[in-house]
Amino acid sequence: MKKVIILFLFLTHLVSAAQVKPKPAPQKKPAQSEMDKMMEEAMQGMSPEEKAEMKKMMKATMPVLQEHNNTTADYPQITNNKELLPVKDINRINSISKKIFTEADIAITTTQLFGKLMTKADADQKTIINKVVSKEKRASGLMGASITAFLQGHRLAAIGLAMKAVLADNKNLIYQNNLAAILTQSGYSDKAIPYLRKLLIQQPGNSTLNNNLGYAWFYLGETDSATFYFNRAVQRNPAHTETRMARGVLAEIKNDHTKAVEEYITSNEESPNAVTEQMLNNRKNGNRVTQMDYKKMIGSITIYEFFTKEWSQLPEFENNVSAYQRNKAILRGYETMYKSLEKKLQTLFTAANMEKENLEKKDEEEYATTMMKESLKGITMMSKPAGYIVGILANEQSNRIAEDANTYKSLRDYIEAQQKIRNNAGNNPSCADIDAKSNTFMQTVNPKIKEYYQKRLDALRVWMNAMCTWRWFLVGNAKNNATAACFDLAKAFEEIHRRAVEEFKIMAPSCGNRNEVVAAQIKELPIPQFNCPVVVRMPANVEALRISATTTGLDENSFGIKYNGAAIPNVTMAFGVEKTHIAEPGLYGNPYIKTADGSINQSGFNYAMESDNDELVPLSKIPPMELVPLDKNLLNKKPKPVVKEDAQALMKAKLARDIMNKMLKTDCTTKFVVGMGELIFEEPKQFVIGEGELMLWNESKQKWEPWEDEGKLVVGIGELSFEEMPKGPVPGKLETVINNGLEMIKTTGNFIKNLFD
Repeated sequence: MKKVIILFLFLTHLVSAAQVKPKPAPQKKPAQSEMDKMMEEAMQGMSPEEKAEMKKMMKATMPVLQEHNNTTADYPQITNNKELLPVKDINRINSISKKIFTEADIAITTTQLFGKLMTKADADQKTIINKVVSKEKRASGLMGASITAFLQGHRLAAIGLAMKAVLADNKNLIYQNNLAAILTQSGYSDKAIPYLRKLLIQQPGNSTLNNNLGYAWFYLGETDSATFYFNRAVQRNPAHTETRMARGVLAEIKNDHTKAVEEYITSNEESPNAVTEQMLNNRKNGNRVTQMDYKKMIGSITIYEFFTKEWSQLPEFENNVSAYQRNKAILRGYETMYKSLEKKLQTLFTAANMEKENLEKKDEEEYATTMMKESLKGITMMSKPAGYIVGILANEQSNRIAEDANTYKSLRDYIEAQQKIRNNAGNNPSCADIDAKSNTFMQTVNPKIKEYYQKRLDALRVWMNAMCTWRWFLVGNAKNNATAACFDLAKAFEEIHRRAVEEFKIMAPSCGNRNEVVAAQIKELPIPQFNCPVVVRMPANVEALRISATTTGLDENSFGIKYNGAAIPNVTMAFGVEKTHIAEPGLYGNPYIKTADGSINQSGFNYAMESDNDELVPLSKIPPMELVPLDKNLLNKKPKPVVKEDAQALMKAKLARDIMNKMLKTDCTTKFVVGMGELIFEEPKQFVIGEGELMLWNESKQKWEPWEDEGKLVVGIGELSFEEMPKGPVPGKLETVINNGLEMIKTTGNFIKNLFD
């Protein structure tokens, strides 16, 4: 029976976190034949009795599974990557206007297209548009509603609301880009191209615009033009995940499969998702989870500080026999602290695990059935990327165990060698000679012990925080399963911390009396709050869409736009702080999210450039100035490490990350960390780039003041300097910029052929 339960729960995970096969709404999914096939494959090797038990449990959970499937979009399984490129559409290509749009043309064309859309769109889409427009007059609000509708699967409503936003503010370049991007992603790229051409003249070299123009031509089957714009996008922004995916398909079209795999891997490492994973599988490139770069991933994903810095701090011992009493008091203090902490952690683990354990003892069949039902309820838009991330974390831990074993053996060999030297005190040594040997021994080995354990504890703290963050997103916290698992990790962490402290060599004087040692008072390691679900708030202009391990969709929005079961677009959304500039994902450290196959991966939230005093640590995605010019208009004739415009872009991107980080919380008070660094946020602050420093708006004094906590930011050998300080507060909202991505356009729902004819 145990074997049946384990397999049953495994099937739960397959169904919940890997739904990449089925078909577009409103069709039902998955087909019964597909379910039967999945189950038969999973049950190979089981006895007839075990198979009967498995089918019985599956039957009991089918209503919950069906309910989940009815509220989840179907996504076509990609079996041949080349099929993602549509057939060349000569008629639509020839219909594209050659005229370069002016601002007046933007208004006229957008008005005409909106009229046609409202004539032919489905009633439910027009209802959404009319409902929002009747209440929202601000351009920013209309664009926020458009992005919300786009992510909720209402593509025609998204187009209409984006058009209304453009008409309300026809000089806003971001809104024009977003309208074009939604048009392209919805199957109307011929209508998007004139907007994008005009924008690229205004912001030449911009990788978002080049990517979007590349996809507009790609979806028309025009490979030469698509290749031209994709190459320009990746030259400026080598890590652009959407551009890399499309370049991979274009390489396959030319039968350059090696190049295609390289492009897919680059894209997948930047933002792991089900679409790229499937494309790699089609090229039979092996299991990507075991090949992913852990250090690269850990520096960019969201991590909450359940385990605070105290968990990786070690005591300071004096390496001298004269300090034996003090050292011993510290050691005994830690022993007392560990006993208390261990008891509390065990109590909390037992309490968290009690409901699940009682259920399992009561009835194994009921246990498995209940766990599957609860797990299905815990699926969110972040469950798929959570599956990738937890897999990478598990693989890293396996690798680390072997590495730590080898390193520890070297440490033990070193200590033993030093011990032999210490013991070789000669014939009839004096107390002073023995004590001198002891002092030398402690001074030699204790720094090595601390170095080994400090490195291990620092890395372990990051790993455990990451695991407990993303463990929530797999299938929620069914019967406190995630909470119990993290308390189990806490017990393991406490044991390693204890072992580290006990490893230090504390030696007493060889002569003289030893007084009774009283244990020192040691502050207990703070107990993590594992019962706090992780919350991510995704910006959509004025809207902040909430995603957590207890939220299954994006229905909690102020516009009342509900999810309709259609496909969520496969795109990247970059976030910037300036509405006159179209942000580029990752470049300069601009934060972004990636959506794919109904999932959301925010691994680009905390993107940070590499610099001497930036604690966020991720690898720099800024191309070398001397090798890949960012933009010829940005470069000075004389070579410099960083030109003024690039320096401003770096600081603006950092400001965008700061604002984004303030939107990331748990339902309890915790600190937010990225990689090995730490960010602590208090009250919301408004910033502006001043001359040579970051300025903070002082509300009481109504003036800008230097932000003392920030200091100067240095990149390479060039110091950043900034100009053009505004006179008033800077808006705290982020501008959302859509970057097109790869998907089967006409299978996503809402598509109406000849909508704008």
